[in-house]
Amino acid sequence: MNTSLLMPRRVLAPLMIAALATACAGASASRASACHAGQSSPDAALEREIRNVPIAMYMTAWCPVCTAARRWLEEGGYRFVELDVEEDERARFVLSQLNPRGSVPMFAIEGRVVIGFDPDMLHAVLERVVAERAAPKPPVGEGLSLR
Repeated sequence: MNTSLLMPRRVLAPLMIAALATACAGASASRASACHAGQSSPDAALEREIRNVPIAMYMTAWCPVCTAARRWLEEGGYRFVELDVEEDERARFVLSQLNPRGSVPMFAIEGRVVIGFDPDMLHAVLERVVAERAAPKPPVGEGLSLR
């Protein structure tokens, strides 16, 4: 069963900062082959932006669903890094904090967690991230009244 768990950024940020910071840019040599840059798509700018959102996939080598997810990400030209929870102690800790059941794959996408592999859910989360990036941000302090 695929489940999506959305948690506030302030909860996720301390746990995911290392994984998302290394997604593609600065990935270790052992992970470099797992890191893929976005490719052109027929839908132009929006699809390019969607495929350029960094994704951290928490996985194991033996998991067939993880293999299917990797194939989908590679074929779609998504930008991602794989974090093997059996080989990487930090990845195992993050997985245990965000997904106590410990099931894989788990995806971390800019403050959002998706547990299980559901291509439609992943694409929807990526679309939401791109939309939020494009949304105008109110000036700091706007709407606040000091007494």
